[in-house]
Amino acid sequence: MVQTATAPARTRAALRALLAAFASLAVILIPLGSAHAAGRLVIESGHVDAFNVTAEGDALKLDLKEDVTGSHKTHAAEDVELHVKSAALKDLPKGVPGAPKAYWLPITQDQNLLWPGWDTLGVKGTGFDESIKLKFDKVEGPGAIHLFGQGSLSGIEPLLAGGGTQLKAGAIRDQKFAAHTHAHWVFTKPGVYTLTLHAEGRKGGKKVSSNKATYTFTVGDEFKGKADAKAEKPAPAPAPAPAPAPAPKDSTTPEKPSDTAPTAAAPTPKDSSAPAAPANPAPADKPKPRTSTPKAKAPEKPAAPAPKAKAKAKAKAKAKAAAPAKEAKTPAKHAAPAAPAMPEAPAKEEPKAPVCTATEVVRDATQDEVKAATSTSKAKVGGSYTIPANTHVHPNWVFSKPGTYKLKIRQSVKGKDGKSYSDTSTLTFNVGSSSGATSGHFDFGSRFENGKLISSIKDDRKSPAQWVDPSSISFGLGNAAKAKAPAGIEFIAPAGSDVWMIGSTQAPSVPWVGANSMHPSIIQNTTGEITQTLVSASGPGNVGVFTSGNFGQIVGQKWYSSTAGSGSSVSAAKDRKSAKIGQIFKDGKGYKIVDLKGKTEDGADCDLSADQIVEAGGSADYAKSVTGDAPAGGSASDLPRTGAEVTGLAGTAAALIIVGAGTAVARRRFQ
Repeated sequence: MVQTATAPARTRAALRALLAAFASLAVILIPLGSAHAAGRLVIESGHVDAFNVTAEGDALKLDLKEDVTGSHKTHAAEDVELHVKSAALKDLPKGVPGAPKAYWLPITQDQNLLWPGWDTLGVKGTGFDESIKLKFDKVEGPGAIHLFGQGSLSGIEPLLAGGGTQLKAGAIRDQKFAAHTHAHWVFTKPGVYTLTLHAEGRKGGKKVSSNKATYTFTVGDEFKGKADAKAEKPAPAPAPAPAPAPAPKDSTTPEKPSDTAPTAAAPTPKDSSAPAAPANPAPADKPKPRTSTPKAKAPEKPAAPAPKAKAKAKAKAKAKAAAPAKEAKTPAKHAAPAAPAMPEAPAKEEPKAPVCTATEVVRDATQDEVKAATSTSKAKVGGSYTIPANTHVHPNWVFSKPGTYKLKIRQSVKGKDGKSYSDTSTLTFNVGSSSGATSGHFDFGSRFENGKLISSIKDDRKSPAQWVDPSSISFGLGNAAKAKAPAGIEFIAPAGSDVWMIGSTQAPSVPWVGANSMHPSIIQNTTGEITQTLVSASGPGNVGVFTSGNFGQIVGQKWYSSTAGSGSSVSAAKDRKSAKIGQIFKDGKGYKIVDLKGKTEDGADCDLSADQIVEAGGSADYAKSVTGDAPAGGSASDLPRTGAEVTGLAGTAAALIIVGAGTAVARRRFQ
């Protein structure tokens, strides 16, 4: 009996081990922020265009698009569960829909939470009118769902027809122009919510409706993976649970058997009868009296008896674990060889981080650096922001006066090979003018090609979108971009004064410029994050770039800013001998600048911190302009330095590739 029982048991054990291995492998392969449950893809963090509208010939299609498991992956809405974590439960200010407390997904991305929006750019250029209506046919759930936006530098902005915020049957989101949009989502109670809707547009004067799609949101950690919970409720699955309760029927037998019952019941399922036990819970009661009779067998398996015996066994095991030191005294000769093996393990944990050494170089100065150093303007330029991997962000761009502005921005990444790569390009804004792109969606980011980082702009005015050189596009901010400055942005303009801006939410007749780390080559060849640093700026007024705050807070996070006039932290020196780090001088061949470059012992490029630049002789202002960070210290020290003359470095990218992103701190603030 024992032999025939153990053979299949071993087979089952091997099968279970194999299945467990496959399961663990599947878990490893599932991207962060997603999982699978009951055939559905579960997404709980990352970027999702939940309502994705595209045109296919004369028809409209409504599905879901996400950037969590890949880039622009599409799915039928019914195949995805959108999960709102318990971490989204927040106290909301008075006047905010859903207050005082609800599950809130903000309009700006929180890397830990789901970031849902919608996209109708797929209908542009297909013969359909750009105006698309999202009509909600049915909304179900334990509470209310509120959807609302945030006006440029203002408060809550209703997004539904009629000025409402609550999503319910009959609600309509009228997207008057092709756009990619995000909003605030508020769920008032935990549970499972379903939204059934369709898209409606016009082509050639005829109304066209898309397929109906049903989206499921699970709110609260306890509901994760339960998108189909409603279908499970009718099944009396919980009924079997009380079945084990009849176990007390053993009370009909003497109390003694009830004590011995657990002792014998424990070993039987552990050995080989485990699969038989769940099949018939009732017969399991019959073996109990049988096991109560052969008491003589009890001593054969003392480890299985009552929990007390198990506790004693564990205690003995612990005692033995602690005893080796004493036991080692008697058989010390045998235990001794194991001891020297211990120090060998730590010896392997000796991978030292490469030392980044500051190397002084002299290169050709750029025109902007020459202009900044020779100008009497006291302009201040600074700020840095790190775009998280595989995402895009839309900040506010605010300009205080009309005119042409040029913002020189360096982008830096860490390659998967451990090296640092950077490139510099210039964004041009024609403020108070209609010259340049006056509408459309754009993302400033980078590509990685042939071992080089290339600054690029993703232009969504065409489908599919194109990544183009920043110098090929300028942005026009006409009357549609003009607004009154609210209180809270005095670092750019006084309250009540005229400003021109690109908001964090898309507006008609205004180019919508964001930042992007989603190019496939960036995802494949780098760690994914892109650090953007404002190196220099020119223009008649002040510039400020920042994300919107939430619920009454105008400024969320500052990216970069520049005061009036052109400038950077570069200054001028009389000659090479007197020139310090960050200063330009003139020789027979033109203007040169003394700069620093980070190098490891093996000659690889590396990032210098602001403190290292200061310690190597650079000014605090110069260190901050290069890295985006204010140095903690100030005086020069014994940091290793070497010198080299570099000539012929033409072009903007070469001019600022000398130093990387510094300490790449995600979402830095600047003063």
